Amino acid sequence: MSWDDYRRRHAAIKLVLEYAAAHPYDDLVYETSPSVQAQFASRTELILALQYDWSQALWAQIELLSLDTADGPRDADQVCGQAWQATAALRPTLRRLLDRHLSQCEHPRALARQDDLLVTAAIGHSTQAPRYVSVA
Repeated sequence: MSWDDYRRRHAAIKLVLEYAAAHPYDDLVYETSPSVQAQFASRTELILALQYDWSQALWAQIELLSLDTADGPRDADQVCGQAWQATAALRPTLRRLLDRHLSQCEHPRALARQDDLLVTAAIGHSTQAPRYVSVA
């Protein structure tokens, strides 16, 4: 993927998120947007790209919170939970889109991403407490 491709895909995702923020009860803007269709071959590909954005934002929060050791070492579950909540608060439109559409995505990569503990440290709706799986 070239930088131009990246910029076009980023612009398409931005358009999807802006539309969703302005029209919270509408469907995912894919079929009605030629510019989004030009960048993503299917709704599934768009949902995977949105999931990737969420994963990147979540990892950034996990890393920031992991570096904050002023009060001593922190529990990994606590860090992940706080990171998930912070990311959901910072990216509510993205979280809402994923909550609504990821379960409709039958692509194995999307379903595997839900279970990927390294990326999605917490799974659930932004209004619910995250669920954790012990890896001990």
